[in-house]
Amino acid sequence: MENTWPVGRCTVKKALLLCMLALLSAPVSNSQELATEKTTAQFLKMCEFVIDDNKQPQKFETAYLNTGLCLGYISGFLDSIPFLQHRLGKTFLCLPTSGVRADDVLQAIAVQVRKDPSLLKESARAAMFIALRGEYPCQ
Repeated sequence: MENTWPVGRCTVKKALLLCMLALLSAPVSNSQELATEKTTAQFLKMCEFVIDDNKQPQKFETAYLNTGLCLGYISGFLDSIPFLQHRLGKTFLCLPTSGVRADDVLQAIAVQVRKDPSLLKESARAAMFIALRGEYPCQ
């Protein structure tokens, strides 16, 4: 028996398909930018609404997109650390077992950028690695 629930005149499957099509066809103004490596400065600009949740966006769609990209970028980076350390057989960072929040990562980057402003021109991945290694060194 197929699991379909009526939603108005559509089934759940049809509703999900329509949502997916709408998302895929939605214009993304900075699609070229999304495909390239971000500098730390670009990354921090993308994360501005995570850094300052009192900031009022001019375009809510852009703010939502950038916030999602920021959090996804951080989450993906954090998720890759245990795999990378296991795969290489080296421990570079010792993250707390209680976890690391996006705010912790952004604060650590801010500390490193204050120490070395040239880090703004480096890749966001390099900045995150340097910041987290400074914040969570292995003893």
